[in-house]
Amino acid sequence: MTDSLISCLSVDPDVAAAVRRIGPCRLQGRGDQEPYDALLRAIAGQQLHGVAARRIFGRLCLLGPEASEDGTPPAPDALLALSEDVLRACGLSASKQSAMRGVAQARLDGLVPSRQDADADVEPARCDAGG
Repeated sequence: MTDSLISCLSVDPDVAAAVRRIGPCRLQGRGDQEPYDALLRAIAGQQLHGVAARRIFGRLCLLGPEASEDGTPPAPDALLALSEDVLRACGLSASKQSAMRGVAQARLDGLVPSRQDADADVEPARCDAGG
């Protein structure tokens, strides 16, 4: 855990107590993944079995720059330009589309950091991305 993350978590007394009691999180994310991509992956996978979530996210990634199921999702501006029908064909519900559009707009507005900014020891920001 980075110092800034520990500092952010320690602001909430309940979270701070849990971290002291349980210890730091040892889960490892995909270090090469952009925060924007990770958020879209998380939205796609909400309330779904892992296999179904990977397929849906893979269909979204087919619309991205690499046009590959294993690639990256569409850039924020490209995702915002996609129609509801195209996103529905990927398997995304209306609520997931709304949440993803909120994340895309938040990335364009600078509220969702780039990988480089996320790796820097910066003060965490809180935002409501909508959806």
